[in-house]
Amino acid sequence: MNNGKPSCRANDPYCIWDPIIRRVLNIFEIFEKNEERKNRFIDSFLFKYNARKTMTVFNPQAKSVLKNLMTKNNDIEAFIVSASHTESLRKKINFLRGTGKNWQYWWVEKLVGRAYGSAAKFQLDDSFDLIPESMNIPNLNRPIYLRRRRYYDILLSILKTTGSEWKDLVVVGDHLETDLILPFVLGAKIGLVVSSSTPKYEIDFVQNAERGFIVKELKDIFDHIG
Repeated sequence: MNNGKPSCRANDPYCIWDPIIRRVLNIFEIFEKNEERKNRFIDSFLFKYNARKTMTVFNPQAKSVLKNLMTKNNDIEAFIVSASHTESLRKKINFLRGTGKNWQYWWVEKLVGRAYGSAAKFQLDDSFDLIPESMNIPNLNRPIYLRRRRYYDILLSILKTTGSEWKDLVVVGDHLETDLILPFVLGAKIGLVVSSSTPKYEIDFVQNAERGFIVKELKDIFDHIG
């Protein structure tokens, strides 16, 4: 829950911990009158210090797909945007180097420079009124809330950097609510990376969306970009 509203699906571990931490802080009246400080504390606790402790396990196709994006598709500008803090995110990307020689992995260094952290995809901001508050999708008995200001700001900065518009943007992620729904509403094309834990309502929505596609294997991305 974020500002009393669900901000992501309940089987996401970070989404589970967020309301638990908030409830503990509220019980002990910590940051009671300062919601901004509370958000900063939770962001640091979950996405900075604890994210460092998680194992780095890449999808088996991640390295080849990212290398392809960075080296062979000159008309495509690839970026990574994550809720993790930028420092932690860039360290994980550097694991793609493995034990290879540095000159072989110049593309990893380039990708590190295009990694944006602290996107606060879970945080809702009611004052951010450039977009609707929420939307409904079939087979989900609650609204999906859209006002994720920090994520919006990062995506907008990428569009400005590349001289692009929302209709030129393709966003690929494994969570409809935190990764995809905001850019979709703004006009981007979205790809949902599915697994055994992906809810059926997310798959159905993306499959039926004019600007949506399903990614069963990461290499499928190349069928929908460029």
